[in-house]
Amino acid sequence: MSFKALLSGLPAMWARRLDRDITDPWDLSLDRPVRFARGMIERTYRFQLRHYEPDSLLAEVSKQYPRLSFVLGWVDPNSDDQASRFIHAGHSVLYRLPERRKRAIQARVPGEGSADESEILSALIEADWAMMDAVVDHWDRKAASILHKTAPSPSRLGRRTMRLKTRGN
Repeated sequence: MSFKALLSGLPAMWARRLDRDITDPWDLSLDRPVRFARGMIERTYRFQLRHYEPDSLLAEVSKQYPRLSFVLGWVDPNSDDQASRFIHAGHSVLYRLPERRKRAIQARVPGEGSADESEILSALIEADWAMMDAVVDHWDRKAASILHKTAPSPSRLGRRTMRLKTRGN
């Protein structure tokens, strides 16, 4: 997965509008694809970024590929931010984890003095992952609905192929 490769694949007039200081993701892992009816596939990339937010780039890519949607989720313990963005057809909608839900997830973290430091750290990391899952999963129904509307009819399945190829270091 390379944001630089995504930028280079856009038409020049779109690419010129985007930030040129693109930073590719690091600490990248890729989950196995999940296949759905009508030829739809879900891919989950987990990665870290620093000093770059790919929202505008992903919005431009989604304009070019109307059957492609992105859910970009993040949890930043340093700024106490837990949110996600649904991106489809050039449009973007933000969701922030409600405070009540965040408190419920963090309630599982032992308080200071009730466990050793490694147990507390492990519980904090687990809470961050649970919040990440919550902000990303928030979009499941919306994504399914939109993608169902844009999916090819069953009679045309097998005739369409989409391939994304990225090259990077």
